[in-house]
This record gives sequence, C-alpha cells and structure tokens, in this order.
Amino acid sequence: MATTNNAALAKVQEYLENRAKTEAEFAAIYAKPNKSLEECWKYIVSEAKKQAVEQCACIADEDVFNWAVHYYTEDEVKAPENTPTAKVTTTPTPKIENKIVALKPTETPKPQKANKTDKPIQLSLFDF
Repeated sequence: MATTNNAALAKVQEYLENRAKTEAEFAAIYAKPNKSLEECWKYIVSEAKKQAVEQCACIADEDVFNWAVHYYTEDEVKAPENTPTAKVTTTPTPKIENKIVALKPTETPKPQKANKTDKPIQLSLFDF
C-alpha cells in the first residue's frame, strides 16, 4: 500500500497490514480489489461523525480498528458517496485595549507637630 501524510490513516494502515501478516484469512480479505484504504478511511470518518456530539467525537483506537476490519470483511459496507468536510471556524477574540491612565498623585497629610499645651498621652502618677 502507498504511504500517506495522514498520521491516523497511517496507524490504521499499519494495523491492517500487521493483521494481514499474522492472519492468512484476513490477508485474503484485505487484498480485495473492490476495497481501498482511502474508502476505508471515509467509512471510519462517517462512523465517527455518527457518534459526534456537537461536531466533536472522541473514539477509542480499538473502535477505529474494528471499523476498518468491518469495512474490509463486509462486502456491502461502502464509504458514503459524499463525505462532508469538516470546517473549522473560530470567532475573533475582541481586542483588549490597554489604556494607561495617569493617576493624580494624592497629597499625603503632613504629620502635625504636637502643641506644647497638649497633655502627653502617657499619664503620670501625679495626674491622679
């Protein structure tokens, strides 16, 4: 089989080829001329989209491999004619303007000198 740039598809291909090497029965199924890896991938994507919630799906590796094997073993399983393409859209984040506002310096009150006529805070024994 040809190599692919899709890392997930390459993993599926590696799994199928390893299984074909270890199981002679599957090797004959895997060599069917009416089945292709690209069509298998379209079938896997369509199955994953069926499980998606709000266009998001998390599928276990075992499930993906089982779908691939199912695609090759069942003759009536075919990839959908028109595979919808996923479109990723994002909303622009609002720009946050950094405004630097100069704060007016606040006047700190100057400590006042105590008047000589003020009584000291500490009481003496003679004040009683």
